[in-house]
Amino acid sequence: MRNDFTSYNGRISYLSGLNEAKTYLEIGVWGGSTFFPVKIPIKIAVDPCFVFDAAEHKKAGTYFLEITSDDFFKRLDRGDLSFVEDQSTEKVKFDIIFIDGYHTFEQSLRDFENSLRFSHEKTLWLIDDTVPSDAYSALPNPEVSRYKRRLAGLERGDWHGDVFKTVFAIHDNHPEVSYCTLMGGNPQTVLWRAPKSRRTPVFSSISEINKTSFYDMIQHGKLMMPVSDESLSNYIFRSIDPTKDASEDSWKQVITAPNFRKLSREVTMADRLVVSCQESVPARACRKLITEGLGAVLRAIKSKLR
Repeated sequence: MRNDFTSYNGRISYLSGLNEAKTYLEIGVWGGSTFFPVKIPIKIAVDPCFVFDAAEHKKAGTYFLEITSDDFFKRLDRGDLSFVEDQSTEKVKFDIIFIDGYHTFEQSLRDFENSLRFSHEKTLWLIDDTVPSDAYSALPNPEVSRYKRRLAGLERGDWHGDVFKTVFAIHDNHPEVSYCTLMGGNPQTVLWRAPKSRRTPVFSSISEINKTSFYDMIQHGKLMMPVSDESLSNYIFRSIDPTKDASEDSWKQVITAPNFRKLSREVTMADRLVVSCQESVPARACRKLITEGLGAVLRAIKSKLR
């Protein structure tokens, strides 16, 4: 049977088969669209504000904790939480960890590093939204992202945050963890423990990583280790060095906007924004006015307002 990599659940199902997962942790659950279909015996949902009634979904092996991920890991450290029937004093170890909380570098890196203490040699991580769609999507503040996008007259409102920096930090600071980024559908990064790779750090510090931009992600596309979903089996559990193992056109693979792919890696931020703005509402309206006349523009506006 062909694996379904088109959905989050398809990816999680595939990963759970690789290590015969019995425990699943999801950080950032929101409405539960990913969490509920997961078929793993013990499932833990962590979110500071569920948008559903957790009591209606309560059943054996399923736990809902309406707290921040920081508080969750503190309580785990103290031994305040147990997810096994025998109330074992052993520290819980998760088989699959899905990190989909607040999409900032600071929070996603902290969630990953906190989760390391509750992992084992076969734990698999999935980190969401690691490849932003454009410069606006990569801004760490969602309100600023939407505001600047509106100023540019752009319709699409994707917000991925600057989670891509977490991949950079893992590359430089966690050589015991290997990874690749699945580019089919919404890009997500899969991570696993492997023999320490002799990776050479690319950045001088976390501070330098924090200053990187969407355009730096393109420049350092190899560090994202982009691969097709179907090729995951060629990489999983191997020790990976993206600078050696990623393809030479990785910089192009991490560009999810088709119009950007036509441009070279060296194209500047200003030039890319010009290309973005060519797809903006004002630009399209102007082209329509020139090619089809005022009547066509008015009809389009009327259709939008219906």
